[in-house]
Amino acid sequence: MASMTCWCVRQIIRTVSFISLCLVQASSFAAEIHLSWDANPEPDIAGYKVYARNLTASSTSVFDVGNETSASFAATDGVSYLFSVTAYNLAGLESAPSTEVRYDAPADQLTVSWDRSIYSSVAQYRLSYAPLNQTAQQLVAGLNTSISLSGLQRGSNYYFYVEAFDSMGRKLDSWQQVSALMPLQGLLGSVHVPRANLAPQIALNSPIAGANYTAPATINLTATASDLDGTIRSVDFYRGSTRLYSDTVAPYAYTWTGVAAGSYQVSAIAIDSQGASTRSAIITVNVNAPLPSAPPAPMNITASGVGGSIVVGWSASTGATSYFVERSTSSAGAYTRLGTTQTTQWTDSTVAAGTTYFYRVIASSNGVLSLPSASVSATLQSAPAAPAYLTAVGGKAQINLTWRDMSTNESSFIVTRSMDGVVFSEVAILNANSTSYRDTSIAPRTRYYYTVAAANSAGKSFSGTVTAKAR
Repeated sequence: MASMTCWCVRQIIRTVSFISLCLVQASSFAAEIHLSWDANPEPDIAGYKVYARNLTASSTSVFDVGNETSASFAATDGVSYLFSVTAYNLAGLESAPSTEVRYDAPADQLTVSWDRSIYSSVAQYRLSYAPLNQTAQQLVAGLNTSISLSGLQRGSNYYFYVEAFDSMGRKLDSWQQVSALMPLQGLLGSVHVPRANLAPQIALNSPIAGANYTAPATINLTATASDLDGTIRSVDFYRGSTRLYSDTVAPYAYTWTGVAAGSYQVSAIAIDSQGASTRSAIITVNVNAPLPSAPPAPMNITASGVGGSIVVGWSASTGATSYFVERSTSSAGAYTRLGTTQTTQWTDSTVAAGTTYFYRVIASSNGVLSLPSASVSATLQSAPAAPAYLTAVGGKAQINLTWRDMSTNESSFIVTRSMDGVVFSEVAILNANSTSYRDTSIAPRTRYYYTVAAANSAGKSFSGTVTAKAR
């Protein structure tokens, strides 16, 4: 019978299980564990015992709960427990224990987590936290993206933020500041610190700063943009504060046409998917008014010696406002600019007799120059040599003059006559190479004085004076 009773006691608990397990926060903030199990149908069941093994302290506690089929126990934060239930009868015999169930009582901690940085050179994360309006304390989390905090004041509102640093201690990244109220009861739970959105990056590639254009100008604006933690929503091109164009697809570009003369400041703004924006460097470009068309090169260039100068002339060029005259002593140049004139003639008085000079003319229209004209040359002659051996022989109603031509460049010979040897007047102009002259316009038995000059454009050279009478 005893063995029979013993068998019955061992079997009276068909199942021992946790029908439910819930946690409530007691005044001591410890978790309260509720256990329940199915009642055994045996008629001589006297009660139940709960065995609670503290795995952290390696101890076991036994609780006799009588005929109750549920029990509650206060758990210590951070301790792990194993629970089992036995039944005993009126004779005090106890069944084998039920299957154990485990419960890990959470510690009174807050878990703070954050997103990993996008920078590969991060060496450590630092979490800063404190009650609102108090100075934050900082914890180094290494490369972990979460950390557990204990000792927080329940009922206080805390703020949290995260920063990332490289191995040199330079800050690389930052996260948004968040705040959380620590509950008076229950688990502290967790807080996630979202990463702060990084502003996009942008560079205006063209035009370059200081670029010059001629109106009406076409200016090509191009930019490159990127976003380390998102996408580019648009790139907007600006002239000053005026938006010219918004491009939503790379490559980002805009062709600005018909730009009038003036100075302009241009830039580009990148906007990312979260609305953050960055403006590129602002550069200045210049659009200049168009220059007038160049006039045609002067035509019909002439040059000739006049007295001791060379006179250069040409036909007017359409649209010209002035002319530059250039001179060289060689047909191949180099040319030296003599000066400018608004007429179509230039007198060059800085010439030497016997030297050949080459001239060309350039037309100007408000500073826009034509091509050089064709070149022409001129040589300023030297005065011819004076005639030599002049003689005068009187005859019947005439006086005959003879001389020797000593010049090779005379254009004429000029015969002059005087009644007193002081005041002379021309009486004849003879061809070059002449060597004699007969003067018949005289009075008989009257003395006359004569000179002969070799002449050309450079001047006259006179012989000595001779005298004679006609018979």
